[in-house]
Amino acid sequence: MPEATGLMAHNWGFAIFLLGVVGLCAFMLGVSSLLGSKAWGRSKNEPFESGMLPTGGARLRLSAE
Repeated sequence: MPEATGLMAHNWGFAIFLLGVVGLCAFMLGVSSLLGSKAWGRSKNEPFESGMLPTGGARLRLSAE
């Protein structure tokens, strides 16, 4: 009987640990969404890579023949 009690206590401890981890993750995601920047603009939504503004499309059409 003591083995079953120890196993049950171990499982409860693990369940509380997992609940704490999930709660901490939810808290961090919630705080970041509340405090994060909410500014939207045309230039903010454009891709910016290596300090150069994009020119033209990103797709290159190739013949399948």
